[in-house]
Amino acid sequence: MKTLGSLVLFGMLPLLAAGEPSNETFGLENGRVWNTLTPDWKGACLMGMVQGWKLRANTEESTLVRVANAFSASGKFNTNDLADMVTSVYADTENIALPIGWVVLASLAIERGETSRNTVLVALRKQMTKLLSGKGSLPNTDFDPIATIAASRVP
Repeated sequence: MKTLGSLVLFGMLPLLAAGEPSNETFGLENGRVWNTLTPDWKGACLMGMVQGWKLRANTEESTLVRVANAFSASGKFNTNDLADMVTSVYADTENIALPIGWVVLASLAIERGETSRNTVLVALRKQMTKLLSGKGSLPNTDFDPIATIAASRVP
């Protein structure tokens, strides 16, 4: 019995050595932060994100169509709906490390009917895992989830 206990403890050492999980992925806040926010703060976070995207679009010389489309909704979707959708994504522990912005963009694509929830979230987790396991520095475009979300479109 001692041997079994020792084996279990030894098998858990990598998990214990990993330390506390981070509230950020690629320098962006993730689901661990989202899950600490009250409903009012979730709405404020989303409004700030949308306003930041609008400011960026208004101050850039040109905005790519794919970027502009990624930030749009059907018109029948409000901030509370989006907050509920993001919260439901982070209710699944496997999504907790995804950056909030990535989940928001994926949620908008799902809401527009362009992809399915499972397809896009699996694709984003694969992208995140690939980037986290990468060696050296990567170009910023590798951290852009829009191409991954677009590639997950359901015909």
